[in-house]
Amino acid sequence: MISEKRYYAICASTNEVEFNFPYQSVSTLILTLRNQNKKNELMITISKGQIMTSVFDDKSCRVKFDDNKPMNFTYSSISGGS
Repeated sequence: MISEKRYYAICASTNEVEFNFPYQSVSTLILTLRNQNKKNELMITISKGQIMTSVFDDKSCRVKFDDNKPMNFTYSSISGGS
């Protein structure tokens, strides 16, 4: 409905984790990279499960990709909590 282009890329993990009750099924991690309002954002979701960000106060996390050194990132949670 608008003429502005939006770019995104999605990558699902190749490994799976099985969680206990109440999920009781296989879950994969999904990374979505999008460019919105001229800035890049990375969204992390789990196919079945929850990421409990509210238990941490500093809103930062340490991330490591492949054999590279770990990096620190700040994050925010979606307003609806999903």
